[in-house]
Amino acid sequence: MKSAICLVKGGRALLGHHLGELDEALTWEAFQQADRDYAALFDHAPQAVAVDLPGSIGAPQVPRRDLEIVFDNSGYESRYGGHPKQNVVSVPFTVWDITDSTNRFQLHSLFKDRNPRDEWGPNDDISVLSVPIGSEFPSGNFNSVKANYALFTLSFGFDEADSLYESTLWQGDRWHLLTMRPLQSDDVFRFSTVASKTLDKPDLDLVKVVPNPFVVSAAWDSREGQHRLQFTNLPETCTIKLYTVSGDLVRTIEHYGGSFEWWDLHNESDMEVAFGVYLYHIETESNGGTLETTGKIMVVR
Repeated sequence: MKSAICLVKGGRALLGHHLGELDEALTWEAFQQADRDYAALFDHAPQAVAVDLPGSIGAPQVPRRDLEIVFDNSGYESRYGGHPKQNVVSVPFTVWDITDSTNRFQLHSLFKDRNPRDEWGPNDDISVLSVPIGSEFPSGNFNSVKANYALFTLSFGFDEADSLYESTLWQGDRWHLLTMRPLQSDDVFRFSTVASKTLDKPDLDLVKVVPNPFVVSAAWDSREGQHRLQFTNLPETCTIKLYTVSGDLVRTIEHYGGSFEWWDLHNESDMEVAFGVYLYHIETESNGGTLETTGKIMVVR
């Protein structure tokens, strides 16, 4: 299918260059790029799109097939020559439509017979037809069948015999042709999700306070006026509240990140606390619920 971009603006038709056959994936990509380039170049956002559809039966509007060519020596009979419906020869390959991985099916093919004559070789092009095996091969001469039914024409780039092909017939080789296809109104996308995993609850029973009891005059507490103790094995986030034994709030510490937190033995007024027994309460949120633990701290001077 021949193609070109034509942008109509202000009563003028701005015709782009010829892009080639849209049954080639790269041409379709170039067609889309030309559409974007023209809109940007002429500062124009089209209000309507007109398309001249092809009239020939079987000619694709855009490439919509993924194909696989399998060299399996299965005895498949391809067609060739001026009247391909009458010219049949066994070839070492089969062609499959693999667009839908759950419903792959075989397609007819056609090849341009060069040397050697009356058989397929690596220097012969393969034209993949849109006609499934099981359907009657189209009537007509070589050019009309190719023009009306060919999805792709593949060339392996050999101008003469290939020694590897002559010795192995490329048996076991698989050639994949994957196309870039535009979205269509009948496309269906299916996806599934995996439920999020519930994180393990933090074990607040592992929380420790060290040292406990805290002895102000201990040899290891060498920073006078900067006494502190540490809560260990904390969850990632939590709130630590310290109380006197009579229930008065001494200090609130918000913990964010890591597994430990320091208390410098100061109250909310930043004054050093007196010796004695203090209670702590630790609370954290986990999986939509609240976890908590309590304990005692002794400060000895």
